[in-house]
Amino acid sequence: MLDRKKKKNKDKRVHKMASDYTTKGLKYLDTTPKSGQSIPSNEKPNATIICKALKDAGYTKAGAQAILANIDRESSFDPKALEEKSGTSRQIGGKGGYGLIQWTGQKGGNERRWKLEKAANFNIATRDDLNFQIRYLLTEKGGKKIGSILKSEENPVVACLEYLFLDVRSGSAIRFKDAVKAAVAKINQAEFEWPFNAAEHTQVLTAGQTEYTWPDYFKVSDWNSFQIQKDDSLAVTYKTLKSIDRDEWYRDYRDDDYSAGNAGRAVPDYVFPSHGNGFGVSPSPDKAYTVRFRYYQNYSDLTAATDVTRIPESFDTVIVDGAIYHLYMFKDNLEAASAAFTAFQQGIKDLQTLYINNYQYISDTRVKF
Repeated sequence: MLDRKKKKNKDKRVHKMASDYTTKGLKYLDTTPKSGQSIPSNEKPNATIICKALKDAGYTKAGAQAILANIDRESSFDPKALEEKSGTSRQIGGKGGYGLIQWTGQKGGNERRWKLEKAANFNIATRDDLNFQIRYLLTEKGGKKIGSILKSEENPVVACLEYLFLDVRSGSAIRFKDAVKAAVAKINQAEFEWPFNAAEHTQVLTAGQTEYTWPDYFKVSDWNSFQIQKDDSLAVTYKTLKSIDRDEWYRDYRDDDYSAGNAGRAVPDYVFPSHGNGFGVSPSPDKAYTVRFRYYQNYSDLTAATDVTRIPESFDTVIVDGAIYHLYMFKDNLEAASAAFTAFQQGIKDLQTLYINNYQYISDTRVKF
């Protein structure tokens, strides 16, 4: 969904607005048994072993990074990590997330932890062994589908996102896709005038017709941008339309426009917001003049796998943070959801700082006498 046109050196993309979680994961992209100096010393041995196993299994750098980032988040590479929650237990058959990716579920439930322990012949020492958990992770039924993606994907952000879509801990990829769509919607709703949503529209007027509908995905117009286009065949030159209030049109011009009927009156001088979804011009046009104006689009829903968002690709990580927030809300993990929401909100603020709060000058709009 978020994959865009491939570019050269795409592995070198810099995500300046990445959250702490994403940034922490990116450092593992070049982890090898010989070069792991960026990994904290207490995590380095296990992280290096896991990374080697992933590369030996055919995972791309981006694919390995996606799994390493997730394991770091879940367990800090500790195969004995136990979910910090009331009622959890390290015993075979116990409750709570356990191990590298926090396998959760007892017999009779989703059974994921139980299946891990069954594969270990219900032996605690085997279950807690790092190499055993790595082998199990790579052969687990749900992991095979993820592996086919992470063995080919070269974009680290997309790999992380695909890992969320098809997380082996979840039974519903659709909900993760909905989480991404919700994140995109939230970003677009944060500002009326995101520059990446800027658009321009051309409307051919109809003689005698005063009001027109907005284009698809319209959000808000730039009322100062309405301009009649030059057309020698209609003996008209460029003309900027003055914006007026709808009540002013009702009071001063509507009667004359309606009285002119299909013939229209003249080249329009004014533009105003119509009653409903559109705009109006006055005097009513007497010819098929062309009006061009600028506006900002609302977001369009992502439905097909090839659909793209207009949010700049350098902010993919903000979308990921938003998706993670909705993901954890779905899993009822309020603590993790709160952390992800904080990162998501900060990402939106960074977007606003870069694209919205950058005034180059201030002008005096008071009336001059």
